[in-house]
Amino acid sequence: MREVEVKARVSNPSLVLARLGDLNVKFGPPIAQHDRVFSPASVKEKFGTRQIGVSFLRVRRQEDKSLLTLKRSETNELDSFELETAVSDPDQAEKMLEALGYVLASEIKKVRRKSQFKGVEICLDEVELLGTFIELEKLLEDGGDVSGVQDELFNFLKRLGIDDSDRIEQGYDTLMENTLKKRG
Repeated sequence: MREVEVKARVSNPSLVLARLGDLNVKFGPPIAQHDRVFSPASVKEKFGTRQIGVSFLRVRRQEDKSLLTLKRSETNELDSFELETAVSDPDQAEKMLEALGYVLASEIKKVRRKSQFKGVEICLDEVELLGTFIELEKLLEDGGDVSGVQDELFNFLKRLGIDDSDRIEQGYDTLMENTLKKRG
């Protein structure tokens, strides 16, 4: 199973929320998430560029639970093989990752609101230092048409007032790394 996503910057959140409301999409409460993304030490210098086939590990702290996630980009950065499990001690999990040769590559803090619509997870994210984004995620069987699903998902975003120029083809970790590099 693969997680296929599309992501876009949201310049007018009120418009997007209104159009989602017209479709009877209701979001759950805001969830504060703090993600720490670890990469193999051998690719740390290249972090911020597309790394197809490389496994990254993320420790996510949110409310009263923590998750350890393995993500490996398959055909593009928003098409990932993903495994995830709860961890009771996120600090210990991070020490284990470091003992395995992984290094902290990126840190993302965001507030996420989630909903579902016709088998698609919709996330509206306010990401510290980066701004507001909408992300659509759909699970796809291995061998499925990733490009077709991404086109279908982005066409849905267009119905919400999202423009092609708003489309983002990187994960938040890559966006954050590139933003921090620009700031010097």
